[in-house]
Amino acid sequence: MKCIKCGQNISCKDSYCGECGAKINKEEMYLKQKKKWLKIGMISVFFLFLLFVGYSLLRYFTSPSYVAQTYFNAIMQEDYDKIYSYIKEEESLFVSKEILKEKEESEQNIEEIETGPIYEKGNRTYVEFSYTANGRKKRSYVELKKKTYFSLFSTYKVVSGKLASNVTFVVPKNSQITVDGKEIDAFFQENENTGYDTYFIKNMIKGDYEMVLTLDSGLQKKEILTVENGKTYLFATIELEEEQKKELEKKNLENLNILYDAALQDKEYSAVSSSFENDVESLYRQMKREVKKQKITSKNYSDCEIKSTKINKDGNLEVTFLVDYRIQYNKEEIEKTSYITLIYQYKDGKFILIDE
Repeated sequence: MKCIKCGQNISCKDSYCGECGAKINKEEMYLKQKKKWLKIGMISVFFLFLLFVGYSLLRYFTSPSYVAQTYFNAIMQEDYDKIYSYIKEEESLFVSKEILKEKEESEQNIEEIETGPIYEKGNRTYVEFSYTANGRKKRSYVELKKKTYFSLFSTYKVVSGKLASNVTFVVPKNSQITVDGKEIDAFFQENENTGYDTYFIKNMIKGDYEMVLTLDSGLQKKEILTVENGKTYLFATIELEEEQKKELEKKNLENLNILYDAALQDKEYSAVSSSFENDVESLYRQMKREVKKQKITSKNYSDCEIKSTKINKDGNLEVTFLVDYRIQYNKEEIEKTSYITLIYQYKDGKFILIDE
C-alpha cells in the first residue's frame, strides 16, 4: 500500500504514514486499490476479447471453405483479375491474364451453388462444390495446399489448376512449330538420343491451342491440342489433303507395278533405277526374293487407299496402304487385298519413294 498524501510505501497495520505523518484512511485506500485492479481486469478482458475475435476472424478467412469459396465465386463470376491473382507465376509467352481469359471455359446460367464435403489427402485439401448450369447438376473441386504452423494453426492456398507445367513438344528434325501463331524456337532443347527435335515449355495456361507443324518438306499439320500438366505431345501422324492423297495413291500404284513387273522378269535393278529419283534397290531386292520364294508368275496392283500416314524422325512419311491386286502362282490366279507400308519423301511438291 502507498500513502495517499506522499506516496510512501506503508504497511496495512500502520495507522499513520511514517514519512509525512498523515493519518491513514484504510477504507479509502482499499476502494482506490479495488478500482485500480477492476480497471486492469476490464482492460485485460477487453484485450482477450479482441484477441479472440481476431483469431476467430483469421481462422474464418483462412479456413479451407472460405478460401475455396472465394476462388470458386471468382470463377463463376468470371472475375479474371481475381482468378489470375492465384497464379503465382510471372507473365511469359503463354502465361498472362489475356491468355487466361481466352482459354477459360465459362459456365452459363449458374444457380444453386452449394459447398459440399471437404477431403484431406496429405498436405492437400479438396473442397467440393455442387451447382446447376443450364439446368444440369454439376460438381467441381477446388484444390488447396495446407501449411501448418506449430501444430496449432493452418493456412490454405489455392492450387489454381489453371497452369500446365513442364509441357513438351516432340517433332521431326528441322521442322517448325507454332503455338497459337507464336514461334517457340526459344524453347528448343537438343536431344540427340531420340533423333527428334524437342521443345520444352515450363508453364502454360491450360486450354486448347492451335498447333501448326511445318515439316522441312513444306507439308503442314494443323491440330487443336488441349494442353495439360506434364504432358508430352509427339507429332507422329499427319492428315494429307484429298488431292495429295489421290496423287500419292496413284504414284504408289505406279511404283509397285514397275517394281513387280521388273522383278517377275528377273531384271537387274539398273534396268528400273531410272524410274525412281531415290535409290530403292533394297526394296527391289526384297520383291525379287518374294517372287522367287512364292513362285509368283504374275502380280498386278489395281487399286490402293491410304489408311494412315505417320511422320518419322526425319520428317518422311510412313504410309500404310490398303491395296487390291491380282496374283498368279503357276496357273492359279487369286484376287487379294492386303496392307503394305512404304516410306515416301515429299519434295518440291512431289511424293518420292525412298528406301529405309
